[in-house]
Amino acid sequence: MAEVAQFQDRGAKFTLPPSHRLFAIFDDPETGRRAIDELRGEGLSGEDDIWVFYGDDGRRRLRGEAHQLRTIAARLVQVALSNDRSYLAVLDEALRERGLVVALKVRSQTSADRLARRLRAAQAHSFAYGAHWDFVPVSAAA
Repeated sequence: MAEVAQFQDRGAKFTLPPSHRLFAIFDDPETGRRAIDELRGEGLSGEDDIWVFYGDDGRRRLRGEAHQLRTIAARLVQVALSNDRSYLAVLDEALRERGLVVALKVRSQTSADRLARRLRAAQAHSFAYGAHWDFVPVSAAA
């Protein structure tokens, strides 16, 4: 598991939902790490392109505990005004169960759908697209 930590994002600040991000869960962190390696080799390589959440640190970052008060306040408003709470609970549970959560930068819902199909083939699941104030479910059906 030590190798997974090197892929952990080192301080990306975000408010929920981050616009134009595809979220996905990998039950096996090593499978997720290999998928991330592959994506980095194909152009998603910038520091802001791939966010990785793992373990207790990942849970704190998703809840906003690792951010400044202004970010925490924005997060609370967004959760109150959107359907994020249920999806955040899914992500939190995955991290509690030692899964790996990724948030990948995409240009549009169409890009998110296409990438989700590819990640599903790599054993990812529970996809959602961060679109403005809500997480939008993503179908990874072929």
